[in-house]
Amino acid sequence: RTLTASSTLTLADSKNTARVNAAGATVHTIPNDATVKWSGDAVITLYQQGAGLPSFAAGTDVTLRAPSGLPASVRYGVISAMRVGPNEWTQI
Repeated sequence: RTLTASSTLTLADSKNTARVNAAGATVHTIPNDATVKWSGDAVITLYQQGAGLPSFAAGTDVTLRAPSGLPASVRYGVISAMRVGPNEWTQI
């Protein structure tokens, strides 16, 4: 699907690459396991199609980690978040 504004991510987003086509920065929230029945090896990938920088945010009771110095994205680049445990994700 194509995202043109900030959003709350869904199970379908873990099965396909979401295209982010926005002029300004957008934030895409990963909801907790009680809201979405994530698979054990879920990966969410965002492709930055527009000029706006996409980023991930942790929903309620979700931990989101990112390696030090990892850039959010560059235009025409991708960012991904991988589920590493219940309500625990890491940006890759």
